[in-house]
Amino acid sequence: MWNTVLLDLDGTLTASGEGITKCVQYAMKKGWNRDIALSDLACFVGPPLKESFMRFEGLSDEEAGRAVALYRERYEETGIYENSLYGGIRELLEELDRRHFTLALASSKPTVYCRRILQYFGIDQYFTAVFGSEMNGERTEKAEVIGEAISVLGMQDLRSEVVMIGDRYYDIEGARENGIASIGVTYGYGSQRELEEARPECIVDSPLELRNVLVGQALAESGGRHEEGGRRERDPRKVGFFIPPDGSVPFRIWRTVYPLLLAVVGLNGIGFLFTVVLEVIWSVTGSAAIADLLHSDSITVIMTGIADAALIPVAWLFFKADERTRSAYIPKIRIPEKCRCGAKEIAMVIVFTLGTATLLNLLTSVLIPFEDSAYEAVNEALAAPNLAVQIVVVGIIGPICEEFIYRGLIYRRIRDYLGVYWGAVLSGVLFGISHGNLTQGVFTALFGIVLALIYEHYGSMKANIAAHIANNVYACAAPYIPLINRNEYMAAAWALLLLTLGALACARIFRKEGRANVV
Repeated sequence: MWNTVLLDLDGTLTASGEGITKCVQYAMKKGWNRDIALSDLACFVGPPLKESFMRFEGLSDEEAGRAVALYRERYEETGIYENSLYGGIRELLEELDRRHFTLALASSKPTVYCRRILQYFGIDQYFTAVFGSEMNGERTEKAEVIGEAISVLGMQDLRSEVVMIGDRYYDIEGARENGIASIGVTYGYGSQRELEEARPECIVDSPLELRNVLVGQALAESGGRHEEGGRRERDPRKVGFFIPPDGSVPFRIWRTVYPLLLAVVGLNGIGFLFTVVLEVIWSVTGSAAIADLLHSDSITVIMTGIADAALIPVAWLFFKADERTRSAYIPKIRIPEKCRCGAKEIAMVIVFTLGTATLLNLLTSVLIPFEDSAYEAVNEALAAPNLAVQIVVVGIIGPICEEFIYRGLIYRRIRDYLGVYWGAVLSGVLFGISHGNLTQGVFTALFGIVLALIYEHYGSMKANIAAHIANNVYACAAPYIPLINRNEYMAAAWALLLLTLGALACARIFRKEGRANVV
């Protein structure tokens, strides 16, 4: 757990761009008679000053030293106060101090200026120590400043408990060189792309999101309890995920259950309305084609497909609404490279899914050795349409609808309150119950848990949807593949091949620690 927080100053705590750029403009005008627009000097905010003069203005080492001296002429009297705290920073520092985090400033700016700025804004009392550069030019590199902070704070052997927070890649690289974690903030002077390329542990867009990262991981570590003001506090965010403002138990239950009601009532209601419409059309027109459709064995599957298709945009809108609500509370966690979900990863997920489904089918047959008449009736209904209709309805439309409802809404909402593993298990159980028969119920409950863990690993609905579609399309097509159904030996060999490939894909997907952890 991060309990020692190193904070950058410019672009992280304060919006200091005006003072810095005006002082750079003053130095270049007085020393070299160059007129430079302030908008062209934003690159000076954050990096070591002397290095910036050399890099961005092409000055020699000696000239850059003179430029720094001219810069300070204006900065010490005026520029230092052309500065403001970002909104929410004071509240952030107050809360972190109240929760007994150790806070220290780590800036490339001279220490004497850092202290004056903290005192000017009345936030110096929150910091255990202040680390900056020296006026004589020593310790200007960010990695040196961070190293000094770690040493003085006595954290050399506790680096996993230290995190550096800053807005530029210098902050992130300096943290990495010292073996500590880092968080990038986009509200400062660095770009989103710059931070993403620097690869901090996570990226946040506001002091509120920064608060949620730091406090959230502390609460997750302590099981929802964290010291505050000398007492033990129970916080509903016990697993570090988003909790809606109304945290009452009835609200939590309703928020979790109503997507399930949407699925059950929606499917039956839309299917019923479709049947009524067909009946009305048939009674008015006497169409033989409508009559054949109404009395065909395929009507159940067709109605289900129409209902699922109608529910997909509704479930997607709920899903996006959840995303917007979370965005005010949850940081943009950097997805590890192993968890990026591209074409190669989706192919691996499909192989893993087919192997897992084969294993779960074998397990289900062991758990339910008797004949399940309800399951047989469902199988007959699903097999009634031709293969193309089965693939479209059962293989594609159904999985998309179910993923948005059971993983996108139900799983993530249970996880908000109970964490990943209870979320996976309970959403899987609800997924199984919704199928209405024991055999499918057991299989889909277990399969739902697997799909939830796939989502947790990749943080992407497309991985789940691809996995679910692959399983259902294969289930529809398998009876039509002669090679698989030639005899029991071929079926066993094919199952063994899928199990082996699935195991290899599983090892490939989950071989490293960590997960996307995107909510």
